[in-house]
Amino acid sequence: MKIIVTSDSHQKYADLKEIVELNLDSDLFIHLGDGMQEAMRISDENPELSFAFVRGNCDFLNYIDETVIEAEGLKLLCTHGHNYYVKRELDTLIRYTRSMDCDVVLYGHTHVAKSEQHGGLYVINPGSVYDDGSYAIINISEGEPLCVQLSQLPGRTQ
Repeated sequence: MKIIVTSDSHQKYADLKEIVELNLDSDLFIHLGDGMQEAMRISDENPELSFAFVRGNCDFLNYIDETVIEAEGLKLLCTHGHNYYVKRELDTLIRYTRSMDCDVVLYGHTHVAKSEQHGGLYVINPGSVYDDGSYAIINISEGEPLCVQLSQLPGRTQ
């Protein structure tokens, strides 16, 4: 299963759309907030594709702050991260993710792409579509280790 994870597009509709168009073979697109409106617009324009969204601190729609997605035997917690102080530390988010019995946490808010493991827990931030066109590509095959690639739109630099 191929999942594209984006966050913090902050009205960069064209860049978010380009990420989707470059990855049309994906099974799921996840947007982690702060640009949820453009992600929902792209979802509406592409009803054949699967999308999931959570609200960020700059999204003013009445929508969920987090969700858990099950994929190929793994549980993925999706959140923007602002409610867990991710700009200061990750311990609060990691403790919460473990309490939810999830295998992976996807978060944004910091605009810094990162993929780490903490005691077997995958902690992934796709970075910012707005700043440098960054996003994460996750490949999941049941019984296999998670494969995470941090990527950027062509011609972009951090």
